[in-house]
Amino acid sequence: MKHFILFLLFVCIGCSIEAQGRVDGFFSPKGELKVAIGGGVKVGEGFYAGKQEITLERNIINYSAFVAYSLFDNLEVSATAAYVSINDVKNLQDGSIYLKYLLADYKIKQGTLSLAMAAGISSNLANYETEGLNAIGQQAKKLDFRPLMHYSFRRNYFITSQFGYLINSNPTPNASNFVAKVGRAGKLTYIDIFYDYQKSDGGLNYRGDPVPSTFKELGVDYQKVGATIFFSILPYLGVYTTITQLVDGRNIDLGIEYNFGIVLKHQFQKTD
Repeated sequence: MKHFILFLLFVCIGCSIEAQGRVDGFFSPKGELKVAIGGGVKVGEGFYAGKQEITLERNIINYSAFVAYSLFDNLEVSATAAYVSINDVKNLQDGSIYLKYLLADYKIKQGTLSLAMAAGISSNLANYETEGLNAIGQQAKKLDFRPLMHYSFRRNYFITSQFGYLINSNPTPNASNFVAKVGRAGKLTYIDIFYDYQKSDGGLNYRGDPVPSTFKELGVDYQKVGATIFFSILPYLGVYTTITQLVDGRNIDLGIEYNFGIVLKHQFQKTD
């Protein structure tokens, strides 16, 4: 049950598939399959053109699907995909595949410190709109490498941090990402609060000088905070809700994002 309610970070995403980190710090038993389906909305409150707030009406609706399978107790593969609607423009957005490997566990006082490494690739799933008011994304191909530290201690509390470097296809600039979260994973409920930071290696600005020839050249920076709550309904079924608030950013939508969804789990019989 504990592994089930550590409920798949990839699902709580906005239209970029990049909120809360691309992977989590938990590992499930060999043979466990997790499937999550969710969706959310971000009501337009404006836009950061570069660092300047401007009025821009972009109501964003997202739908997401996530699948993860534990190949071994210390190795997990996961995949995710998103469908996005911005005003009247709708399309598949990006998808990704990640591998996560547990490097080591250390007993420290009354807790356990886990060190892991994750690597993934992502790409656009369709030739969606990249320009203008209703741009869905940048169609960037990405390589992502990120170490993780996860400390769990008494009464099921935990602290997780991860740092990632995203190598993007030209002309989208590369970016660094840091995510930290604290929370508690109980028998039937899960709750966390998180901080998500991204900084691009340069890049141009929307309505900036020089004027970008394509929105793919924009550098996207942000600071976000949020919280997640998960409830287990049945041994194989649970529901979650997440709220995310943009604190600061560059070339990104303002506003609060709300996501909701369900999580399913199945443990396949182990075969040796």
